[in-house]
Amino acid sequence: MGVGNSWFTCGRKINSLSRRGQTDPRKPKHPRNSEDFRKSNCPFPKTTNHPAAEQVHLYTIKTKQSSFHDRPEHPDTFENMFELAREQIILGKHAQAKNNWRTVLEFHEKVEGRRNLAVVYNLARVLNSNEWFTDAEEILKSLLPELIEALGTGSRQVIGTLPELSLAIGKQGRYAEAREIIAEGVRNLRDSSMDNESQVTHKNDLERVEAELRISEQGRNISL
Repeated sequence: MGVGNSWFTCGRKINSLSRRGQTDPRKPKHPRNSEDFRKSNCPFPKTTNHPAAEQVHLYTIKTKQSSFHDRPEHPDTFENMFELAREQIILGKHAQAKNNWRTVLEFHEKVEGRRNLAVVYNLARVLNSNEWFTDAEEILKSLLPELIEALGTGSRQVIGTLPELSLAIGKQGRYAEAREIIAEGVRNLRDSSMDNESQVTHKNDLERVEAELRISEQGRNISL
Protein backbone atom coordinates (compact mmCIF):
# COMPACT_ATOMS: atom_id res chain seq x y z
CA MET A 1 0.00 0.00 0.00
CA GLY A 2 1.43 3.34 -0.96
CA VAL A 3 0.92 6.75 0.55
CA GLY A 4 -1.52 8.67 -1.62
CA ASN A 5 0.26 12.00 -1.47
CA SER A 6 3.79 10.69 -1.74
CA TRP A 7 6.29 13.25 -0.53
CA PHE A 8 9.09 11.90 -2.70
CA THR A 9 9.57 12.60 -6.38
CA CYS A 10 9.27 9.38 -8.31
CA GLY A 11 11.01 7.91 -11.33
CA ARG A 12 14.56 8.86 -12.21
CA LYS A 13 14.69 11.65 -9.61
CA ILE A 14 14.75 9.26 -6.65
CA ASN A 15 18.46 9.54 -7.27
CA SER A 16 19.69 12.99 -6.26
CA LEU A 17 22.82 12.52 -8.32
CA SER A 18 21.60 13.50 -11.77
CA ARG A 19 23.30 12.54 -14.97
CA ARG A 20 25.89 15.09 -15.99
CA GLY A 21 24.37 17.75 -18.24
CA GLN A 22 20.83 16.70 -17.48
CA THR A 23 19.87 20.12 -16.21
CA ASP A 24 21.14 21.77 -19.39
CA PRO A 25 17.96 22.91 -21.23
CA ARG A 26 19.71 22.48 -24.58
CA LYS A 27 20.00 18.75 -24.03
CA PRO A 28 17.02 16.38 -24.19
CA LYS A 29 15.74 15.14 -20.88
CA HIS A 30 15.89 11.50 -20.01
CA PRO A 31 12.38 10.13 -20.78
CA ARG A 32 12.06 8.98 -17.17
CA ASN A 33 12.20 12.62 -16.08
CA SER A 34 9.00 13.49 -17.89
CA GLU A 35 5.96 14.45 -15.87
CA ASP A 36 3.87 11.84 -17.71
CA PHE A 37 6.31 9.13 -16.64
CA ARG A 38 6.22 10.14 -12.99
CA LYS A 39 2.42 10.28 -12.93
CA SER A 40 1.83 6.97 -14.68
CA ASN A 41 4.71 4.87 -13.35
CA CYS A 42 5.48 6.14 -9.86
CA PRO A 43 7.67 4.91 -8.30
CA PHE A 44 9.01 2.44 -10.90
CA PRO A 45 8.16 1.21 -14.41
CA LYS A 46 5.64 -1.62 -14.28
CA THR A 47 6.25 -4.98 -15.90
CA THR A 48 4.79 -8.45 -15.58
CA ASN A 49 7.84 -10.25 -16.95
CA HIS A 50 9.99 -9.97 -13.83
CA PRO A 51 12.57 -12.66 -14.73
CA ALA A 52 13.30 -10.83 -17.99
CA ALA A 53 13.46 -7.47 -16.20
CA GLU A 54 15.93 -8.92 -13.71
CA GLN A 55 18.18 -10.10 -16.53
CA VAL A 56 17.97 -6.73 -18.26
CA HIS A 57 19.09 -4.93 -15.12
CA LEU A 58 21.91 -7.41 -14.51
CA TYR A 59 23.16 -6.93 -18.06
CA THR A 60 22.79 -3.13 -17.88
CA ILE A 61 24.71 -2.92 -14.61
CA LYS A 62 27.53 -5.06 -16.00
CA THR A 63 27.67 -2.92 -19.17
CA LYS A 64 27.65 0.37 -17.28
CA GLN A 65 30.29 -0.72 -14.80
CA SER A 66 32.60 -1.66 -17.66
CA SER A 67 31.95 1.62 -19.50
CA PHE A 68 32.56 3.90 -16.52
CA HIS A 69 36.25 3.06 -16.10
CA ASP A 70 37.02 6.38 -14.45
CA ARG A 71 33.95 6.28 -12.19
CA PRO A 72 32.78 2.70 -11.61
CA GLU A 73 30.50 3.97 -8.83
CA HIS A 74 28.36 5.93 -11.28
CA PRO A 75 24.84 6.99 -10.17
CA ASP A 76 23.24 5.33 -13.19
CA THR A 77 24.66 1.98 -12.11
CA PHE A 78 23.00 2.29 -8.71
CA GLU A 79 19.69 3.32 -10.20
CA ASN A 80 19.64 0.04 -12.11
CA MET A 81 20.85 -1.83 -9.04
CA PHE A 82 17.93 -0.50 -7.03
CA GLU A 83 15.45 -1.54 -9.69
CA LEU A 84 17.20 -4.91 -9.85
CA ALA A 85 16.55 -5.28 -6.11
CA ARG A 86 12.89 -4.48 -6.75
CA GLU A 87 12.58 -7.25 -9.34
CA GLN A 88 14.34 -9.69 -7.01
CA ILE A 89 11.97 -8.75 -4.19
CA ILE A 90 9.02 -9.58 -6.46
CA LEU A 91 10.70 -12.85 -7.48
CA GLY A 92 11.32 -13.78 -3.84
CA LYS A 93 15.12 -13.73 -4.08
CA HIS A 94 15.63 -12.38 -0.59
CA ALA A 95 19.41 -12.72 -0.18
CA GLN A 96 20.27 -11.20 -3.57
CA ALA A 97 17.76 -8.37 -3.21
CA LYS A 98 18.97 -7.46 0.27
CA ASN A 99 22.59 -7.43 -0.86
CA ASN A 100 21.72 -5.10 -3.75
CA TRP A 101 19.65 -2.62 -1.76
CA ARG A 102 22.29 -2.45 0.96
CA THR A 103 24.88 -1.66 -1.71
CA VAL A 104 22.67 1.16 -3.02
CA LEU A 105 22.10 2.65 0.44
CA GLU A 106 25.82 2.44 1.27
CA PHE A 107 26.62 4.17 -2.03
CA HIS A 108 24.43 7.16 -1.21
CA GLU A 109 25.80 7.35 2.32
CA LYS A 110 29.36 7.33 0.99
CA VAL A 111 28.79 9.90 -1.77
CA GLU A 112 26.25 12.19 -0.10
CA GLY A 113 27.36 11.76 3.51
CA ARG A 114 23.98 10.28 4.40
CA ARG A 115 21.49 7.80 3.07
CA ASN A 116 19.16 9.01 0.34
CA LEU A 117 15.91 9.18 2.30
CA ALA A 118 13.74 9.02 -0.81
CA VAL A 119 15.41 5.77 -1.85
CA VAL A 120 14.93 4.33 1.65
CA TYR A 121 11.23 5.23 1.66
CA ASN A 122 10.54 3.89 -1.82
CA LEU A 123 12.36 0.69 -0.93
CA ALA A 124 10.07 0.26 2.09
CA ARG A 125 7.02 0.75 -0.14
CA VAL A 126 8.22 -1.98 -2.51
CA LEU A 127 8.90 -4.30 0.43
CA ASN A 128 5.45 -3.67 1.92
CA SER A 129 3.64 -4.17 -1.38
CA ASN A 130 5.38 -7.53 -1.75
CA GLU A 131 4.70 -8.59 1.85
CA TRP A 132 8.28 -8.36 3.11
CA PHE A 133 6.96 -6.65 6.22
CA THR A 134 9.87 -7.40 8.57
CA ASP A 135 12.38 -5.78 6.22
CA ALA A 136 10.08 -2.80 5.62
CA GLU A 137 9.70 -2.26 9.36
CA GLU A 138 13.45 -2.43 9.91
CA ILE A 139 14.17 0.11 7.18
CA LEU A 140 11.41 2.54 8.19
CA LYS A 141 12.39 2.44 11.86
CA SER A 142 15.93 3.36 10.85
CA LEU A 143 14.59 6.14 8.61
CA LEU A 144 12.24 7.87 11.06
CA PRO A 145 14.84 9.20 13.54
CA GLU A 146 16.72 10.88 10.68
CA LEU A 147 13.53 12.48 9.41
CA ILE A 148 12.39 13.61 12.85
CA GLU A 149 15.79 15.11 13.62
CA ALA A 150 15.91 16.96 10.32
CA LEU A 151 12.27 17.99 9.91
CA GLY A 152 10.32 17.49 13.16
CA THR A 153 7.43 15.19 14.09
CA GLY A 154 4.83 17.43 12.45
CA SER A 155 6.46 17.40 9.02
CA ARG A 156 4.59 15.80 6.15
CA GLN A 157 7.60 13.58 5.48
CA VAL A 158 7.45 12.04 8.96
CA ILE A 159 3.66 11.75 8.98
CA GLY A 160 3.73 10.39 5.43
CA THR A 161 6.02 7.56 6.58
CA LEU A 162 3.76 6.41 9.44
CA PRO A 163 1.12 4.62 7.30
CA GLU A 164 3.81 2.42 5.73
CA LEU A 165 5.34 1.67 9.14
CA SER A 166 1.99 0.85 10.75
CA LEU A 167 1.12 -1.38 7.78
CA ALA A 168 4.42 -3.27 8.08
CA ILE A 169 3.93 -3.80 11.82
CA GLY A 170 0.22 -4.64 11.66
CA LYS A 171 0.67 -7.19 8.89
CA GLN A 172 3.00 -9.06 11.24
CA GLY A 173 0.11 -9.43 13.66
CA ARG A 174 1.08 -6.61 16.04
CA TYR A 175 -2.16 -4.72 15.59
CA ALA A 176 -2.14 -2.78 18.87
CA GLU A 177 1.32 -1.39 18.10
CA ALA A 178 0.20 -0.44 14.60
CA ARG A 179 -2.85 1.39 15.99
CA GLU A 180 -0.60 3.37 18.34
CA ILE A 181 1.48 4.55 15.37
CA ILE A 182 -1.66 5.59 13.48
CA ALA A 183 -2.91 7.49 16.55
CA GLU A 184 0.48 9.20 16.82
CA GLY A 185 0.19 10.27 13.20
CA VAL A 186 -3.25 11.77 13.84
CA ARG A 187 -1.92 13.64 16.88
CA ASN A 188 1.03 14.96 14.90
CA LEU A 189 -1.34 16.21 12.22
CA ARG A 190 -3.05 18.45 14.78
CA ASP A 191 0.28 20.11 15.57
CA SER A 192 1.40 20.27 11.96
CA SER A 193 1.81 23.45 9.95
CA MET A 194 0.57 21.73 6.79
CA ASP A 195 -2.30 23.28 4.87
CA ASN A 196 -5.78 21.80 5.31
CA GLU A 197 -5.74 19.88 2.04
CA SER A 198 -2.46 18.13 2.91
CA GLN A 199 -3.73 17.32 6.39
CA VAL A 200 -6.86 15.73 4.95
CA THR A 201 -4.79 13.68 2.51
CA HIS A 202 -2.49 12.33 5.22
CA LYS A 203 -5.42 11.68 7.56
CA ASN A 204 -7.08 9.66 4.79
CA ASP A 205 -3.87 7.64 4.32
CA LEU A 206 -3.73 6.84 8.03
CA GLU A 207 -7.42 5.89 8.13
CA ARG A 208 -7.04 3.72 5.02
CA VAL A 209 -4.28 1.70 6.64
CA GLU A 210 -6.26 1.48 9.88
CA ALA A 211 -9.25 0.07 7.98
CA GLU A 212 -7.07 -2.44 6.11
CA LEU A 213 -5.50 -3.65 9.35
CA ARG A 214 -8.90 -3.89 11.04
CA ILE A 215 -10.09 -6.23 8.27
CA SER A 216 -6.85 -8.22 8.54
CA GLU A 217 -7.22 -8.54 12.31
CA GLN A 218 -10.86 -9.64 12.04
CA GLY A 219 -9.88 -12.26 9.46
CA ARG A 220 -7.16 -13.61 11.75
CA ASN A 221 -9.54 -13.79 14.72
CA ILE A 222 -12.10 -15.71 12.67
CA SER A 223 -9.47 -18.21 11.50
CA LEU A 224 -8.40 -18.77 15.11
